[in-house]
Amino acid sequence: MSEWDFYPCTIDDRPASIFVDLYFSRIGPPVGADTHFVARIAMLDLGTHGMGTPSEAEVLYAYETELEEKLSAHEIVYVGRIRTRGVWQMSFYGPASSKPYFQVSPPDRASTIEVHYDPAWSFYEQTLSPSIERRNWMRDRAVVEELEARRDPLVIPRKVEHWAYFKTADARDAYVERATQDGFTDEKIDSDEPSSFVARMSREDPVDLESIHAAVMILVRHVVAHGGRYDGWECPVVADN
Repeated sequence: MSEWDFYPCTIDDRPASIFVDLYFSRIGPPVGADTHFVARIAMLDLGTHGMGTPSEAEVLYAYETELEEKLSAHEIVYVGRIRTRGVWQMSFYGPASSKPYFQVSPPDRASTIEVHYDPAWSFYEQTLSPSIERRNWMRDRAVVEELEARRDPLVIPRKVEHWAYFKTADARDAYVERATQDGFTDEKIDSDEPSSFVARMSREDPVDLESIHAAVMILVRHVVAHGGRYDGWECPVVADN
């Protein structure tokens, strides 16, 4: 199984794109996969932001797929890729004895292999996995894309409802009070989950990705500060006239 997704970010203040299999963030590392193998390939055509051009990606996608298929036969898992500063960097985890299986030799491109003992999967957790902000951006993007598919113009403000869950009524109430100061309205709700205290806040906002993500992160910061869990947003679809 796999749960591949991507997100843009910056690494050392330079534009980057990370493609990661989030499946392992749920199940944890496979038994015996205690070594991190990093395959780096220098791109020939860096493009405007140093992440390569479509033609460069086409060549390296094909090589990446071939390498992944070969290594998977030896219980080596491919977990993610970083593109930044003209380098196509692939991360794999497997037993330390797997090194002989790595032969990185794409045509006309300089390449290297690095090997690090990493039983805690620190690189996966700290570098490849999205931050709270990036993970919410990915979720926001998915909802926005669904609205776009229904021909919603996105920029028209409408009532957007945000859900959050807390362990105590006091934490929920403190969150509601703080969110109200940022222009959100408390939509009263009775929870049918006795061990969880629900807050539903609403505000009129456009739902283009930049606007809605800014609104989401206001609430996420308040939710985290009060020990809760932000659980996403919903809104009516606006017809494109």
